[in-house]
Amino acid sequence: MVIEIHIPNPRAALLALAVGAGVFLWAGGVDMIRGEQQQYSVQASVTAPAGGPEEHAVFAMQEAEREVKQSRQERALLERKEEILRYQLRAIESALAIAQTAEQQDIVEELLQSRQELIVLLRDQRATEQHLLASLHQLWEAEAQAGRIAGTVSGVPIALQWPIEPIYGISAGFLDEEYEQIFGMPHHAIDIPALQGTEVRAAADGIVEKVADNGYGYNYMILRHAGVVTLYGHTESFLVAEGDQVRAGDPIALSGGRPGSKGAGSMTTGPHLHFETIVNGEHVDPQTFLSSK
Repeated sequence: MVIEIHIPNPRAALLALAVGAGVFLWAGGVDMIRGEQQQYSVQASVTAPAGGPEEHAVFAMQEAEREVKQSRQERALLERKEEILRYQLRAIESALAIAQTAEQQDIVEELLQSRQELIVLLRDQRATEQHLLASLHQLWEAEAQAGRIAGTVSGVPIALQWPIEPIYGISAGFLDEEYEQIFGMPHHAIDIPALQGTEVRAAADGIVEKVADNGYGYNYMILRHAGVVTLYGHTESFLVAEGDQVRAGDPIALSGGRPGSKGAGSMTTGPHLHFETIVNGEHVDPQTFLSSK
């Protein structure tokens, strides 16, 4: 059963989280340039299989289809680059008005700096494109890693615990239409709003298979469980290492997602946890496995 959890105004909730936590959007953006169950196939590059000409022909066709699909996603993202940045700019203006009303001067100063840096990005198309594509490629790599790991997992998928309590609901659902309109690609996860630095907990007993620290790019970690693989994205920092065994509910990371902060990357609209579940190489709506709240 899919559990629908929504909040009346997801953007407003994220904005409230942003201001309450001292969040600034796209801060350090220029510096970062430097440095029915719904399922979707995981895009993963794989080594050519052993076998005869027929197997290799099938593999070549699959790789060609994957490359075409990724090329289309790149074009769709870049076509929206100005729209994405202006979306962020509007969020900054709204957060700035709230912070000024509340006389939170430290946040006001951060937001003013963020607004200026975003304006600089808007004037530099090349830097903007590099910024967006870097995060997109890291997102692809995360999905590919999760897909490869899921291919080695057996058994019936187990019930999962919420990695973060959804006290603010869900800001973007599985295959969320608004997300795709903004970023030009499907959303193979649910986004759970949370204050920056909230403890992320293991959704079930398992093993930490991958910890990816991409600096100010897209950070993520992947856990293997009985019958299912879980992926935790936009993590600010990690509390476990690859190979560690964890129990359900163990703290494994601190959440991020604040644009401009470590681990957020460029494809984010505020502090939250990006949570994916993969079964037999297919993305499945995580709410299929999560308890009702």
